[in-house]
Amino acid sequence: MKGGSLPNMGLRAMPDGPGDPRTSCSTRAGSAMRAVAVAAPDVLRAEVRALPTLGCGEVLVRVAAAGVNRHDIGQRKRGAAPAGARSDLLGLEVAGEVVESRSEAVPVGTRIAALVDGGGYAEYCAADAGLCFALPPGMDATEAAAWPEALLTAWYSTVDLGQLPSRGTLLVLGAAGGVGIAAIQMALIRGANVVAAAGSTAKREALAALGAAVSGYGDDELTKAVGAASGGRGADVILDLTGTDRAASNLALVARAGCIVHMASGELPAIALPLRALMAKGARITGGLLRPLPLAQKQQMASRVRSELWPLVGTKLRAVIDRIYPLEDAAQAHRRIESRAAIGKVVLSVSQTW
Repeated sequence: MKGGSLPNMGLRAMPDGPGDPRTSCSTRAGSAMRAVAVAAPDVLRAEVRALPTLGCGEVLVRVAAAGVNRHDIGQRKRGAAPAGARSDLLGLEVAGEVVESRSEAVPVGTRIAALVDGGGYAEYCAADAGLCFALPPGMDATEAAAWPEALLTAWYSTVDLGQLPSRGTLLVLGAAGGVGIAAIQMALIRGANVVAAAGSTAKREALAALGAAVSGYGDDELTKAVGAASGGRGADVILDLTGTDRAASNLALVARAGCIVHMASGELPAIALPLRALMAKGARITGGLLRPLPLAQKQQMASRVRSELWPLVGTKLRAVIDRIYPLEDAAQAHRRIESRAAIGKVVLSVSQTW
């Protein structure tokens, strides 16, 4: 991908999502903001944009930090946001201060983290009030920005889709990223046994420090680790974040009537499905994406995460931050994730850029 540091190009202000009355160009004086936008599949560039105009139930966040996700890389490579997205800009999770509000639930001045429908790679971002999480005193914005997408995706995959029993066994494949680390800690808090698989010694050491049993990807090693954690029953839920074809291996590892959940982005392979093994286990195979879900469904998940998990952030839920880059170095952040060397979250620091 071209570019290391993104220059201040002084481009003209452009509306955030033209044609949608919820995202029309603001007419307030001084409403321009700096942002990083996709110029081509391998090019990110600095732009001047108009601040997003708020719809009912939304807040405007002065962004202090933004999480970087593999979904951002997929959108960059496609060159376009998903149809109907709130913003064409990258960035699905932010932390900062509310400077304008159209919701009584989240007043101006509140320090929050939020799941957003694009727009995080900018100085200001619109967020739905129902997807905001108030920051406890002393929480750093960089840590806060690492949680919304990761926690909600972990909840959606293991609780809503996987239906992980409270004392069951969870196997996480590709566990060293933000979602995997969130899923490990969430499952442990809820009383599950967790096996986390990763490809390097450094990654496995980091996952073991969170309390998970760890394994590489060899079939014998995984079988031994899952058997020890589950008493020989197999994994009640396998959360496969690898985006690869592991169907035969996963079916050998899943418990009878268990569930295999695929959560990945980018170019994904067709899976050769061993039907006889699937039927013999009575297992389910499913998957999903968080971003396309209806707003009401995401709000319901956020409500449960807010009550059950958010009070534990910073104590039993510990953010693992791999790297922090200034917003103008978003291209370097993408390269870091694409290298597959990152352990935990890559975060952009926004408030002091430019």
